[in-house]
Amino acid sequence: RVDSLSFELRGVVFAEAQVGFACGYGAILKSTDAGLNWEFTSARNEFFSALSFPNSEIGYAVGRTGTILKTEDQGESWTRLRNGNLQLVNRHAYNDVWFWNEDEGIVVGDQGLFLLTKDGGRSWQREEWPTKDHLFGIGNRPDGRVFVSGDKGHLWSLTL
Repeated sequence: RVDSLSFELRGVVFAEAQVGFACGYGAILKSTDAGLNWEFTSARNEFFSALSFPNSEIGYAVGRTGTILKTEDQGESWTRLRNGNLQLVNRHAYNDVWFWNEDEGIVVGDQGLFLLTKDGGRSWQREEWPTKDHLFGIGNRPDGRVFVSGDKGHLWSLTL
């Protein structure tokens, strides 16, 4: 065990060998020493569920109430692309995010939610999915094949 915190963690990703991020209930943490020590970033007030860094500087985070954040400076600051905590915003529960480059990415969530962006998260298009079951995880192969895991043991494969 490297560290122990007083809140739940849901995701961890390394942007480069020494720089990593962990997210969970209420915060995103950053390590600059290969995960030995962790510090809070300015990203707060969301149950963050996943992170994706298509390169060492640009990263995205999603949350369980529908928040989407972006950093362009390796987590030093975060821009809110979607605020899931607003009363008049449709509630989405995001479970995972994956960007294959700086502009193109997907988010999956509860009730078959599958979102696609091609402009770095400024706009999102909801794609029809063959089920309303919860979608939990995204994985990719080097050849571009993408896998999405879901409720009831489902696993889908697609090419983007």
